[in-house]
Amino acid sequence: MSPTDPPISVMMTSALLSAARHWGSAHYAIQDTQVMVSKPRPALTPGRLKVDFFSKRTIAKTPTVMVTAGVAAWRVSTREATLLDLIRHQPNIGGIESVVRIARDLAPNIELAGLTQSLNAMGQVPVAQRLGYILDRLSMKKPAQRVADWLASHRTMTHPLELQAFKDETSLLVDERWNIQYDARRLNLFEEIA
Repeated sequence: MSPTDPPISVMMTSALLSAARHWGSAHYAIQDTQVMVSKPRPALTPGRLKVDFFSKRTIAKTPTVMVTAGVAAWRVSTREATLLDLIRHQPNIGGIESVVRIARDLAPNIELAGLTQSLNAMGQVPVAQRLGYILDRLSMKKPAQRVADWLASHRTMTHPLELQAFKDETSLLVDERWNIQYDARRLNLFEEIA
């Protein structure tokens, strides 16, 4: 770190693909460490290591666990919080396909109380809608129902599943349960992954 770099936030959490790898989902050979911080900051490259920072204003509310291995302890977002962050940052991690693959790996070990806690901490209805849709398509009925229960007290609007713009809007459908707009041609993604 150079003297001109802003100080790293006190609240740092291993997140996104780095957290998914910690929880046992390592489909992607990422070379970077992904860290969530409270304020935007540029990536660091100390030696061969590259640290990519992603910002989240509500990081202090994010459910985490302390991991002690090697020389220092660090925070890792819980499985449930990791899934929500991956959905929120899908363009930075390879798109919806990456999210679905990781969700398939992590969903069997989701703790329902932890899911509610993570949903409350994030507080973003569109992200919850997307997660519910993904869990439903992966036949993860209990976690999907927990998301539906959480959404019952929130107003939903139609949101796209994927954060990238659709090229051909003629193939778009809306899932009525989740109020999620999706490309019908992407349904094979869920069949292939499930």
